[in-house]
Formats: sequence, structure tokens, C-alpha cells
Amino acid sequence: MGVAYATGTFNDNFFKQAALLLAATAGLHAVQGVAALLFALPFVLFSAWTGWLADRLPKKNIVALSKVLELGAMLLGVWSLLAMHWTGMIGVVFLMGLQSAIFSPALNGAIPENFPAREVPRVNAWFKLATTATILLGIALGGIILDLPLPGFAQTLAPEGPYGFGRLAVGIFSVLISVIGLLAAFGIRKSPAPSRAGNPFPLFGPVDSVRQALECRARDRPLFLVLSGEAFFYFLSSFVVLVINNLGVNQLGFSLTLTSLLSVALMAGICAGSLMAGRHEASSWRRFMIPAGTGMAAGLLLAALVPCLPGTTLRFVFLVLVFIFTGLCGGLYLIPLVSFIQVRPKAMEKGKILGIANFAAFTGIIISGLVFGLSGGIAPSVQLAAAGVVGLAFMLWAAAYRLPDASLADKAASPLGCILRTLLSLRYRITVTGLEDIPAGGPAHPIVFMPNHPALIDPIIVYSLLAGLRPRPLADAGQMRGLLGVVAAKVTRAVLIPDFGKDGVKARRGVREGLHAVAESLRSGVPVLFYPSGRLYRSSEE
Repeated sequence: MGVAYATGTFNDNFFKQAALLLAATAGLHAVQGVAALLFALPFVLFSAWTGWLADRLPKKNIVALSKVLELGAMLLGVWSLLAMHWTGMIGVVFLMGLQSAIFSPALNGAIPENFPAREVPRVNAWFKLATTATILLGIALGGIILDLPLPGFAQTLAPEGPYGFGRLAVGIFSVLISVIGLLAAFGIRKSPAPSRAGNPFPLFGPVDSVRQALECRARDRPLFLVLSGEAFFYFLSSFVVLVINNLGVNQLGFSLTLTSLLSVALMAGICAGSLMAGRHEASSWRRFMIPAGTGMAAGLLLAALVPCLPGTTLRFVFLVLVFIFTGLCGGLYLIPLVSFIQVRPKAMEKGKILGIANFAAFTGIIISGLVFGLSGGIAPSVQLAAAGVVGLAFMLWAAAYRLPDASLADKAASPLGCILRTLLSLRYRITVTGLEDIPAGGPAHPIVFMPNHPALIDPIIVYSLLAGLRPRPLADAGQMRGLLGVVAAKVTRAVLIPDFGKDGVKARRGVREGLHAVAESLRSGVPVLFYPSGRLYRSSEE
């Protein structure tokens, strides 16, 4: 599945970049905008139909057929490159967009059918890493292969005109990659047979996509919010990528290489954030969406301050760090949303919902291009600041969006818990089940958490899962001495209990005060966390 996915994204960007570079050298600047529009257009026009198809036919078959279409498009691309036929090249870009529109709902719908729900975010994280890497590789190799010198054995094969051998090499290489992707598609595990009943054919395409999205808003408000959040991410990220080029070259005077590295920094941050988010289940989207989205917006606002800094080196280093942070927040934001969209729908509706997601995302991409064109006279740093403000406004809307009552898992999430779990993940694989099924309750319903105690690391693991609830843990006063213990006790508001075995009768007062603090916390609705066993396991029974 990964190879089929990655070869498609590579060819999309490799062939498109080669065509755009040829257009730029020929002075056909309008071709670039037309090509970008035509690649996104099939997602807007046909997503309702391709989503319906993914719900009616075996997804493996659709993936294989889309790969056949990709191979056909690349064969047409060879001819158009050799003949320098611009209409043919633009047509190939459109066919690649159409192939991706058919491919995407089928493959993304097959992920939750081939992997347990808890593994879906991890799979998406690795796919995001692979596709981001192949996008960057495709863009880079497009220019490198066009520039290849003519070897002696190819004297009679290379066509006339500029970059003759490079055009031939681009065509052959793209066909080879398509063949690899097609062979990989046949190795995908066959999904369960889809239901033939259910959704009628969406005859009106984009109109039906809008109608289905509005139906989703009325029927499943969390899913509608996630679909809106994903579309907004693609709108914002596409706009920012367009702004970065003007910011580096025109406003800051960077070289083309340094400007390209700014986009690489953003992509690298997204990859890192995706891998971090892949350790959390799809239901974690509520915990990540607002904090991570706010972090993205804050990063853009910081990047807008770069003209205030002196010197090219300082400006470049500042932007690289800020864009890595912004991308990191973007990966933490996106992967839980994508995973929820895959897991949430019923089996017979996965293709339809993924079609809506593609329609919304690429509509956002097209709108970002229009907004960028209309705001072309504004300084790029001001455009970044405006993007940051729009991001904050969207997060405020998302935070105010009325959702069904949160679960205990949603209330228990916090930045401190996320940091602790990230550190713990270096050593432990932690699986949580059932927390999302417990209602969050309120101040009138305080909760007592009573874990068992097999290891010394338990208090840190359990607190990392409950940090958002801010439970008051009971702790051995003797173990909380020293600077680290004192700081931890302050941060967690721990109730310190002296040890009768060490302190004897003198511990009576401390124990009484601790129990009084526990009672007062529960009366005021504050959860309490303690270990009834009082010590670690020492035998097979406790």
C-alpha cells in the first residue's frame, strides 16, 4: 500500500515539476497556473463519484485500475515531452489529478479495513512521511534529470530541441515508476466485499458533495468539524507554501537554494509531527486539534516578524526554526483528523466520506491559489501574518463549535500529558482502552482513580494519561524529597503522606492532614489518584 501510494505522489510531482520547468524556460509562465488548477480540478469535480465507486467495488481493484490509468498517462507524457506538445503535457497533469482522485478514496478507505483502529494513526503517519519525502524527491529530480547531459549511446534516441535527452529520461523514468506502483497495487490485501446497497449515485458531482457535507453536519457534528479542519489545513498550508517562495526570493533576497530549504523545513516539521501523532489513537483528534492549530497560527505570526531581524544568516536560521515548529504543529494537527475520517464512517460510507474530504481539501487548495493571486501586491511577511490571524480565527470557531459531551479521554488530555507520553514512548509502548467510553462528568461528580502498582514507573504513566483532569496524587513524602521531587509535588499538587514504618507515631498528624486534603478535594470536585496497595507487587498475588 505504501509503495502504491508513494509512487503515485512521486510521479504527480516529478512530471509536473519537469513540465513547469520546461514552461518556465520557454517563457510560458501562464502554463504554471493552468497546470496547478487542472491537477486540483478532478478532485473538485469527481470526488463524489469516485467516493461512491469506492463504496461499490473492491478497493483493491479500484487502486489497480487507477494505477493502469497512471501508466497510460505517463505513456502519453513520454510522447508530449518528446514532441514538446504543451497541450499534451497539461492534459497529462489533468489525468494525473484524475488518477489521484480515483485512487485516494479507495486506498485511504482500505487502510481501516486492513489494520486495527488503534494502528490507523501510525499507518497514516508513515504514509505521510513517505508521501512528503516522495513529493520533495519528485520536485528535486524533475530539474536534475532534465539537466542530464547527452551520453554517446543516446545520440540517435534523443529528440531535438532544448533538454532533449533530459525530456526522454523524464518520460522513461516516470513510466518505470508507474510500472512499480502498478505491481505494488496487485500485492495489496483484498478487502471484504462491499455492500451493493445504500447510497444512490451522486449524479450532480460537486453539488452532491456540498449536499452530502451539509447532511454530515446535521447527522454527525464531530465528523463535520474534522472534515472542515482538514480542508482548512490544506487551504492554509497551500497558501503558505506559495508565500514562502516570494518571501525568500523577493522580500528577503535569499538564493533559490535557501528559499527551497524553507519549504523543506516546513515539510520536515510536518513529518516529525506526523510520527508523534501516529502514537495516538484516532479519537485523540479533540485533544490535538485546537492546541496544534493554535501552534500553527502562532508559528506563522512569528515568521511574519522576520523582516525585523538583521542579517541574512540570522533571518534564515530564524525562519528554519519557526517553520519546523509550524510544521510540527501541522503534523500533530493533521494525522488525528485524517485517521478519524477513515475510522469514523460506517463501512458502506467510507468512500463517500473520503470523497467529501477530497472535495473539501482541494476546494481549499484552489481557493488558496485565488487568494494568493488577489493578494499578490501585499508584502509576503504581511501575507504570513494574515494567514496566522485567519488560523487563530478558525481555531476560535472550532473551539466554540458545539459537540456532544466530551469523554473522560478528551478531558484528560493536556500538553503536559503529551510531553510525558512522548518521553515515555522512548522506552514504553502504552495502550489505553476504555477511557473514551467513560463520560467526563463535572465538578459535582469527583473521581477517585485507584490503579494497581506493578512498577515504579506507574505513577508517571498513569498521570500522563490523566494530566488534563489535574488529579491530586497521593505520594510518599520520603520519595518526594530533593529538588525534582519538590517541583513534581508542586506541579501535580500532590498530597504527601508520611510513612508510619519510618516515622512512627510522628506520622499520625501528617496522615490525618493528608486524608483531610483528600476529602476537601473530592468535595470541591477535584479528582484524586492513589494506589490502594500502597507498595509495588512483591509476589504473584497482591
